Amino acid sequence: MKKTIIFCITAFLCLLVSGSIIARDFQSIKLPPHDFKKGKMPKELTVTQALWARESTKSFKDQDLDPGDISNILWAAVGVNRIITATDGTITRKLTIPLARNQQHVSVYAVLKQGVYLYDFINNELNLVLAGDHRSETTTGQAYVYDAPLDLIFVSDLSKLSFVTGPELYYTAAISIGCAIQNVYLYVAGTQRLGAVCRTSIDTKLWAEYLGLSDNQMIMGTQTVGYPAD
Repeated sequence: MKKTIIFCITAFLCLLVSGSIIARDFQSIKLPPHDFKKGKMPKELTVTQALWARESTKSFKDQDLDPGDISNILWAAVGVNRIITATDGTITRKLTIPLARNQQHVSVYAVLKQGVYLYDFINNELNLVLAGDHRSETTTGQAYVYDAPLDLIFVSDLSKLSFVTGPELYYTAAISIGCAIQNVYLYVAGTQRLGAVCRTSIDTKLWAEYLGLSDNQMIMGTQTVGYPAD
C-alpha cells in the first residue's frame, strides 16, 4: 500500500514539474537564428531592388508565418547588428535603427494568434505579455487586419530621451520608430513572399493597459505583416 501511495505521489509531482516546463515554454518563445548575412537582404533581392518593391499590402491570407520570418522581421525592426567591446571590457550593443545617444527606447510587441509578446532583442526571444488572440483589437476598423498572422506594436519609452525637450522629444522618438517600420517593409519586400502595412489606427489607451505601459511609454505605430491574398 505504501509503495502504491509513494508511486502515485511521485507521478503527481512529475506531472507538476512537466506542467511547469510547459508553462515556461508558453511564456517564452525562443526564435530561430537569423538566416541572412549582415548588409544583405535574404536570398532574393538586393537592398536597391527591395526599395523598388516596397509597398503597402491591405489584403492578407489567414496563414501563419514561418518562425524564421518572424525572427527576421523582429530583428530587422529592432535587432542587434553590432556588438562593440571597449578596452575596459564594457559591451555596447548597436541596433538596426538609429538611436539618439544609443538610448534604446524602442520596444516592439508581436501580436500573434496565441498571444501578445514583447520582443527581447538581446536573447532573440518573445516573452508573453497577454495570452489569447487580440489581433482584431489592434485596429479601430480596418478589416484586413483580422486575417493577418502578425501585428507589430511600436512603443517608445520617452524617459530614456530626457536629454531632449519640447517637440524635438517626439521627433527624436518618431525617427527611430519610422526607421524600424521601414526596415520591416524592406525585409518583407526582399522575401517576395510577404506583405506589410503600417498603421496608426489603434486604441492606444486600451493597449497601454494591455501592455502595462507607464506614463512615459508611448505607442507610436503599428504594422501588419502576412502573406498577401491572391
